[in-house]
Amino acid sequence: MKSLRISIPEAASSGGTITFKILVATATSESTYPVFRTFPQVRWLHHKLQTTFVDYVVPPLPESLSEKLSEDVDQVEQKRVQIERFLQRVCLRQEFATSEAVLWFVGTEMTHLDSVDSKRATLGFLRFDNIIKPSYDRGMRVYRPTENVEENDQGEFQRRQVYLLAMEQSFTGLLDAGLRLTKEREKLGDAYSQLGDATMEVLSSKHRLGDGQRIDNRERHQALDDEMQVFGVLTDDMRLSIRRQVKAETFQFMGMIQEYKSMLQGLKDVMNLRTDRLSEYVSASKRVTKKQAQVEQAVQKMATAPAADLEFKKSQVVVTRELLRYEKDKAKEWQSSVQDYASKQMMYEKEKLEALERAWDSIRDLRTSTEGMPSGGDAGAARGMSSERSRSYWPSGLGSPYAPELEHQDRKEDLIKTEPVTRANTLQTGPEVNLEQERLPQNAGFGGGHNSGYNSSGHNSGYNSGDQDEGQRVEPGYFPSTKLSRSGSGARSQAAGSGPGSTTNSRKGSAAGLAAGGSSGAPLQPLSSSAVGPGEEPADAGETLPKTDVLSAEREGKSMDGYDPLMVRPGFSD
Repeated sequence: MKSLRISIPEAASSGGTITFKILVATATSESTYPVFRTFPQVRWLHHKLQTTFVDYVVPPLPESLSEKLSEDVDQVEQKRVQIERFLQRVCLRQEFATSEAVLWFVGTEMTHLDSVDSKRATLGFLRFDNIIKPSYDRGMRVYRPTENVEENDQGEFQRRQVYLLAMEQSFTGLLDAGLRLTKEREKLGDAYSQLGDATMEVLSSKHRLGDGQRIDNRERHQALDDEMQVFGVLTDDMRLSIRRQVKAETFQFMGMIQEYKSMLQGLKDVMNLRTDRLSEYVSASKRVTKKQAQVEQAVQKMATAPAADLEFKKSQVVVTRELLRYEKDKAKEWQSSVQDYASKQMMYEKEKLEALERAWDSIRDLRTSTEGMPSGGDAGAARGMSSERSRSYWPSGLGSPYAPELEHQDRKEDLIKTEPVTRANTLQTGPEVNLEQERLPQNAGFGGGHNSGYNSSGHNSGYNSGDQDEGQRVEPGYFPSTKLSRSGSGARSQAAGSGPGSTTNSRKGSAAGLAAGGSSGAPLQPLSSSAVGPGEEPADAGETLPKTDVLSAEREGKSMDGYDPLMVRPGFSD
């Protein structure tokens, strides 16, 4: 089938869908056969042609009618003329007429339900139907390459673009003028109709205009009425002719102008495609030029390969030389450096050992000098200088909060302390001292001097921050009955004296937990009965002093001021 002849003699609308009766005839045969196609099928054919023939200008598809306008006979007739003109233009081009889409469209195997896209929007979204295109696609793209491209007559191409834009503007002006002319013709037809009606109404009266005399001549009156009837028919005919003239102008001339204006969009697409391909060609040319420059640079570098080889070998020699020198210097100086380091370390270790020996000799001499002293407060103070580390005050029943539980060993001093202390077995070894001892401030060393049993936070500090025992008694089995205040509130009262008449202001009110400092006189020393000389009767032998054990002191302190040592943990403020 080399050529097709198509005509649409009839079109009918039903349910908002227009069906066209198409008569198809070939060039080799005079016979025709009818096929019935709907507007969605015509739109499918236009879409297939656009996607298949990208480099061709496809005739524009007429706009579809709304369901409301599809019931208008004039609108249906106008759409029939437009579809007929569209199919005839398609069949005039050999490429379109021989395509599979056109042959399937005019064939008898296609029914009126085929080739309808069910996924197409049915709410009038024309943008999805490719009827309204974005402004970027509808415009004319301009590209001016900086490189010289062979066979690129950019000036001529730009003149054609200007010509198409001017033609589009002219078509737009013609359509606007035709629309205004159509409206004026419709107004003229309406004026003719109104003129005929008004003339018939005025001249059909039985009274002559002017002096108002009555016309008695019946024949003349009948003739006037006949003339008015003819004039009314004339005005109606004029109005009908004007309407037909408007339709003819709209359907034929104005429709053709609209179609050619729409075809300009196809020309724009072809020219824009040419611009895009020119841009791609220039980009590819730039890449080729860049690759060629890189190849030339590589060739130039290859020309200097012998010199680079010599430089590389020279660098290898330099690296080997420097490595050998480094290893030689390291082997020479490493041994002497290690020996010097070892000798210095041994020297410092000897110095530390000598310092330890001197300290140990001093401690041993002090212990030897205090062996003759009586057992009691002074002996306890001497034993406070031992290397045993004191424990923070914590009730023995709860165990140590931070360190393992120390084994409670029975010592001679403990046995002596657990005996009831009376005035009979108490020996006054020195001047009478005040039982109210100084309470040490937080982390302050009592005695403050060399070999002091307390320090702020340094070595051999057996107390947590603000949680210290009183005095210097640090034997493992000794727990003082009183506890220092963390804020130093237990310091000696300024108003209290040091004489025998001074009273104790200890928190617990017990004299058992007060130990003498290094600067005070000799404290009371509890002695057994065997410690008293023969023949001497202790004074007030029947009067028993209170016990100095920890539990009794705690109970006394709790009952006096409500202070519970079990509720106080080391390291926290009261």
